[in-house]
Amino acid sequence: MSSRIVSRTALTVVTAVCMLLTFVPNGRAQLEIELSVSDVIGYPDGQDIGVDVFMNNYTDTVAGFRLWFQVDKPNMAHFQMDIDTAGTLISGWDVVDAHSESVNSTDLVYFGIADYLPPFEDKGIPPQSDSLPLLRLRMSVEGNPDPYAEPVITIMINPFIDFFEFIDPQGHQIGRSYQQVIDTNYYICAVWIPPDNEVCAEWMRVAFPPYDSIGIDTAYVFIIDYDKVSLDDGSMVIVPGVCGDVDGTFDRVVDISDVQRMVDHLFLTLRQLPSPMMGNADGSTNFMVDISDLQALISHLFIGYEELNCGL
Repeated sequence: MSSRIVSRTALTVVTAVCMLLTFVPNGRAQLEIELSVSDVIGYPDGQDIGVDVFMNNYTDTVAGFRLWFQVDKPNMAHFQMDIDTAGTLISGWDVVDAHSESVNSTDLVYFGIADYLPPFEDKGIPPQSDSLPLLRLRMSVEGNPDPYAEPVITIMINPFIDFFEFIDPQGHQIGRSYQQVIDTNYYICAVWIPPDNEVCAEWMRVAFPPYDSIGIDTAYVFIIDYDKVSLDDGSMVIVPGVCGDVDGTFDRVVDISDVQRMVDHLFLTLRQLPSPMMGNADGSTNFMVDISDLQALISHLFIGYEELNCGL
């Protein structure tokens, strides 16, 4: 008899636990948008540092967005206005634009629309997670950053509502909601009408009591719904450069990829080196990157194995 009671009790407990697990909300599943900026390494004078921004959209297709990025040490790093969509979720979108709201490019507003022109075939990014980056920021580091400053730069997603927006293919907002705001206005009469002084000829608005009249207005404004949105800032750690490390990986290793990157810079696409100071491999005092630097790099790796000297 007792074993039956124990069995029934155990069954009841197991059933209750299963029901509890079924109905307890999953915090990750409640999210609609999850944004995270990657952590990277940069060198002084690094001129082409890629910073990936990842997005997980769990419920809706993202057909457009607008985001505002900033750095917390504007004297050490700034954004480039170049747009690089290769290998990102917005590759092939109709409209992708980036501009700065500041004069020194220490912030970047990034804007994209998946399907802007007929025949409207691309409907955006369907629900996905842990995929390609949403976008890639291009950043530069100052040639001589403050040596006494903490060598970590925070790359922030600014939550200012005017520059935070995600929409689905129907134009509906994702991750934003309306909030009711009570706006209370106080007024003092500046000119009363005699002889009774009961009618005011001119009202003056004041910030707080005392007051002669009060007006209450209700407004509805957009807010970021943090029950549905998660924002994770990134960082850039500035480390001393390694002479000859010019391939843009900032891995502090000189290998064949650095030779290939310098050949590309000198003879093929002529693209700027990510860190020109690290490309002055022959140690010349003019700090110009030319064929002698390529020869020094090849000799270091395959011939005489001499140490590189960037003249720093």
